[in-house]
Amino acid sequence: MFLNNLIQNAPQREVPAKVDPMLAAPCKKPFDQEGWIFEIKWDGYRTIATVRDQIAKLTSRRNITFNKFEPVAEALSGLPYNAVLDGEMVVLDEKGRAYIKNLRRFISTGEGQLAYYVFDILHVKDRDVRSIALAKRKEILEGVLADINAPNILLTKHIENQGIALHEAAMKAHIEGIVAKNARSTYKEGQRTKDWQKIK
Repeated sequence: MFLNNLIQNAPQREVPAKVDPMLAAPCKKPFDQEGWIFEIKWDGYRTIATVRDQIAKLTSRRNITFNKFEPVAEALSGLPYNAVLDGEMVVLDEKGRAYIKNLRRFISTGEGQLAYYVFDILHVKDRDVRSIALAKRKEILEGVLADINAPNILLTKHIENQGIALHEAAMKAHIEGIVAKNARSTYKEGQRTKDWQKIK
């Protein structure tokens, strides 16, 4: 019921056959900003997950199907309704950090702790939620991931307003960087926009 209330005003549309992800513009230095949220920038492969009739398809930023990530596709297929998610496919080390070299090793050998860190949602229950503000999409996403309840499908958490502190923490942990996002922003498919900014 909670999820239905959040999406009730979103337009009804079928799940799209193809998605061009929204992209972040580069930013030279971290900042604090009211009305913005800040997330860890995961070092992996950008992945769109489309769940249709309890079958999950994973595709790259350029719409190439990922065939090596069966554990994640299997977990997503447990979702009892259609949805489109946006996130990063990673392999985590013992400290929960993600490095692209570990993901490439997984593709070659199958070794490593594969996980899908999800940070956005575009469609759910045949409702198009891209025009809903990011802060509310995050609430929707949290409800959807609770319905999946799989240990390898993870919510990308965020902090509000304080990008400088998160960037300092990321540097100390040897993490690639952070992403700053306007909490009021809609999902602008296929566009690189300053509503999202990546800071290495």
